[in-house]
Amino acid sequence: PQPMRRRSLWTFLLAPLLVSCLAALDPQAGVVRVPGTHNVLFVGNSHTYTNDLPGMYRSLARTMGDTALRVASLAQPNYALEDHWLVGTVQRSLAGSRWEFVVLQQGSSALLTSQQHLLSWTETFAPAIREAGAEPVLYQIWPVESRRGDAPATLTSYWNAAEAVDGILAPAGDAFTAALAAEPPINPYSSDGNHATREGTYLAAVVLLKRTLGIEPESLPPRIPGSSVDSLRVRRLQAIARIAIDRSPARPTEPRD
Repeated sequence: PQPMRRRSLWTFLLAPLLVSCLAALDPQAGVVRVPGTHNVLFVGNSHTYTNDLPGMYRSLARTMGDTALRVASLAQPNYALEDHWLVGTVQRSLAGSRWEFVVLQQGSSALLTSQQHLLSWTETFAPAIREAGAEPVLYQIWPVESRRGDAPATLTSYWNAAEAVDGILAPAGDAFTAALAAEPPINPYSSDGNHATREGTYLAAVVLLKRTLGIEPESLPPRIPGSSVDSLRVRRLQAIARIAIDRSPARPTEPRD
């Protein structure tokens, strides 16, 4: 989604209550907390809560022995970073807990105005994230399937935002590009042409694990939590994640291929 229109004052006053209600009604939306000591906060929209990306990230980390990982998710339908900031739930979470990483995600942000929007609000979030002792991570998503040609602009947009705040780039959207270019290709798009399949969510989780906890894709077991995908296909997905990881440095100060 592109930048959201400004909401009314009543929307922002009632939003914290809405977050709580959504969390109670829909286990994929709202705030989800898991006890532990290693702390990662996800901030985004349906591209974060579809297939429970934070939960898959946590499950994969636990298979590698990181049983002390704590994950929280602040994700609402169609939210951009601006919406999260104006509602204030992220600031309250940053003030109330210690985080190691804060994973930021909004729409594909491919258009020039959308690129500026992502850059501006990433710069707004970054000081608060660092004041809380955490590192900002830009979770690059993918354009809708009908606009696959926007993929380079989407990657550039998230790269520029990470560069502006000396943050970390997690090029999950570029893993989608690599999956579609593979032989034979793997389509990571769900039937709506927008969100990820479970395999696509796995790609995103693997990229994020490498960029945050340093877990190598190939070191993961050849299975996807909650899925019966065969081990050879999972190994292919890990190799595809590796392609995206290798062609975009984690830090903007590093040279880009």
